[in-house]
Amino acid sequence: MHADIHRTEYWPKLSECLKKLGAGEYEKNRKDMYWILRPHMEAAIENAKKLDVLNEGKTASQAAPGTKVHELIEKLKPYLGEG
Repeated sequence: MHADIHRTEYWPKLSECLKKLGAGEYEKNRKDMYWILRPHMEAAIENAKKLDVLNEGKTASQAAPGTKVHELIEKLKPYLGEG
């Protein structure tokens, strides 16, 4: 997303996106979430890197939208069998 939305809007937005994938509603701690999102992992990482470029020079609180989760995922990939 290229929009800064409030955290109360995440749940409905996630459910909307999951429904488009045919994966039903969003639920916290869903055990199948990794496998639902796995096919989209590389695109998500690339999108997050693009946000990093747009947010360059900003503090974390100013970088909205922004995420650093892709850095964590890239470090975890070897343990997930993702190379």
